[in-house]
Amino acid sequence: MSWLQDPAALVAHWPLMALPFLVGFAAFAKYVVPPFPGDSLMLLGFFLSAHGGAPSWTIVLGACCGGLLGAACAFYLGRRLGMPMLARIEERSSKVPVDKLRRMFAAFGEKALLLNRFLPVLRSFMLYAAGASGLRAGPSIFWSAWSNLFFALLLALIGHNVSASWPEIVALFQPVGRNAGLAALALLVLGLAARALWRRRAAS
Repeated sequence: MSWLQDPAALVAHWPLMALPFLVGFAAFAKYVVPPFPGDSLMLLGFFLSAHGGAPSWTIVLGACCGGLLGAACAFYLGRRLGMPMLARIEERSSKVPVDKLRRMFAAFGEKALLLNRFLPVLRSFMLYAAGASGLRAGPSIFWSAWSNLFFALLLALIGHNVSASWPEIVALFQPVGRNAGLAALALLVLGLAARALWRRRAAS
């Protein structure tokens, strides 16, 4: 049986602290290199932790620290590279509504990044866009940190289903992750709609 079918068999051969560092790297890389399979590796870390790989709190700590560092790095890259790029596009072409796009993203507010980790597709770019659109660094990273924590706890809840095998854990994660993402997206849309309605009423 290969390690992909039974990854828990690897625990006996791994140093105790290798697992939290793997999870931290996966959480970091998921932000900086979006195609990286960070969620799967994080889930694997929690699954192996449930089978004696490392204490659960070290896995959560690794996931939160890696996610925090990755979010900060993505935000910085968006601020450093994205803002000048948008400025050049705005100078060279009036057909691209750069300022409108910037205002639309800024309308989300930093607090919307609390849902960032749960949003399908969008989560790979929201921190880059937050930096490029000029959102404040401190609040953006703060709310992203909470998003990372809640997502890590969700993975911990799924991964610590010790009665399930690894294929069963993966099969469980897919619908739960999808439903959590859809719920987060619905909350974001409803929040923006409520905010727009409140502002319209206040203006009138």
